[in-house]
Amino acid sequence: MQSEDAVKRAALPAQEPLPAEQELHELRVHLIELEMQNEDLRKTQEALEAERSRYFDLYDMAPTGYVSTCESGIILEANLTACTMLGMARNTLVRLPFSQFIFPEDLDIHDKHRKTLKKTGETQTYELRMVKMGRTTFWTQLVAIAAQDTAGTPIYHIALSDITYRKQAEEDLRQAKTAAEAANIAKSRFLASMSHEIRTPMNGVIGMIELLQHTVLTEEQREYAENAKLSGIALVKLLNDILDLSKIEAHKIEPDPVDFDLKPVISEIINFLALKAHEKGIRLAYSIDTGVPTALNGDAVRLRQVLTNLVCNAIKFTARGDVTLQVKKETETEHSATLRFLVQDSGIGIAADKLNYIFEPFTQADSSTTRTYGGTGLGLTICKELVELMGGTIGVNSVEGQGSTFWFTVVMEKQRVRDHHLRQIPLNFLYERGKDSAEIRILLTDDDPTAQKIVPKLLKNYGYHVDVARNGNEALYALQHTDYAVVLMDCMMPDMSGYEVAAVIRDPASAVRRHDIPVIALTGNAMKQDRDICIEAGMDDHLPKPLILEDLLAKLNDWLKTKK
Repeated sequence: MQSEDAVKRAALPAQEPLPAEQELHELRVHLIELEMQNEDLRKTQEALEAERSRYFDLYDMAPTGYVSTCESGIILEANLTACTMLGMARNTLVRLPFSQFIFPEDLDIHDKHRKTLKKTGETQTYELRMVKMGRTTFWTQLVAIAAQDTAGTPIYHIALSDITYRKQAEEDLRQAKTAAEAANIAKSRFLASMSHEIRTPMNGVIGMIELLQHTVLTEEQREYAENAKLSGIALVKLLNDILDLSKIEAHKIEPDPVDFDLKPVISEIINFLALKAHEKGIRLAYSIDTGVPTALNGDAVRLRQVLTNLVCNAIKFTARGDVTLQVKKETETEHSATLRFLVQDSGIGIAADKLNYIFEPFTQADSSTTRTYGGTGLGLTICKELVELMGGTIGVNSVEGQGSTFWFTVVMEKQRVRDHHLRQIPLNFLYERGKDSAEIRILLTDDDPTAQKIVPKLLKNYGYHVDVARNGNEALYALQHTDYAVVLMDCMMPDMSGYEVAAVIRDPASAVRRHDIPVIALTGNAMKQDRDICIEAGMDDHLPKPLILEDLLAKLNDWLKTKK
């Protein structure tokens, strides 16, 4: 049993702690709370330090260099990549001017962008050269942004990317482009020279054949002469194909629209190729749908070139059967028409896997095609470029062994004044005029002995008297003492070029009798720019060699009618 004193004590209420004990208790509680807060702060500081360390690790490991500068351009901070790029330790790099590492000639670029950044606050991206310690120069792309430090002071952050390899690649590409352009110019010069050198002897070959055709020949001899002439013209066409490819590559072909009648153009092509088709036993025919406008304005020369090439190909790749040229109308407006031309043959056809490549340069269906049928593989490429030049498209439908149909469209303007008459070469007109009136006097200036013999004899049959000047000085002497109707001017002569002679003729102070005399350039340089050069030099027209008699007579007739 509990004692009486114990019972009494249990019945008494609890006594309040003494004030000193209470303060001590509260202090202990407070200390515990401070310790807990310190632990939280320590953990926070450790986390922050870990995050800061991770940030600076990433900052240093970044492949891009980072630099911070004050407003005056002094470096405040830099990552390891920037230090490596600039070739300096961080503790040395800091407090140096950023401009110290910029290539002197590019300082203006940096100053310009720094001022813009300070004024506008807009991010600046630019490229310049920088100098690494040791004087190594490298290209850098800089991205600069404006910011503030914790005190609100303006600072700038700059990202540096080494673009030396890219710049070197660009420079290599530029040099390669320059070299390619130089090679292309050299190729163009070579082709122009080759053109001139080949055309000059071909002028003699075709001219002599034409002279032969003006003599008394048997029917068989006349056929042989005509075939030889056509072969010479075919060789010139091959040369033209090579030159055309060169011009296409240089984007120097331009349309040359003229008024023409479609019917005689088609008829001339068929007649020209009829003998070749007949020799192979192939039936060659053409048709022009009713409603097709024929009085057109467009590049008749290029249209004829495309059609001749396609029909020629069709004949070449057809052993027996038919070759047909059709002309259809797709659309028509008041001022223009879109025409579709189709050349269909019953020849060897084209394999399906070759159809997508047939218009690429130097491409034929396979190597045996070249061996069997010949050709350069340039014709269809040139056709495609010319068709597109005339605002159209070209394509082919073919089944191997069953024939092909090549088609193309062109957009042609319609003539304002319709003229359905075929432009005939005025041979009879010129011949009769020569018999009934005094001969027309022409001056031929050419240093080629063959041309000196051929041209006067050919033109004599058509009412022209031709005097020959063997060089530029002889030409000027003749023009000072004789009245001529026309000058036929070779451009490439040794002592004085045709361009120089033309300049003297047009000079009002020179002693020639007629400063306005028509001057027709005769040259082996057959590109359009060659014609332009002739016109700029003061000549009136341009006729490439080899001279085809019909073309020469047509030119003379045009200029003599103009000057009547």
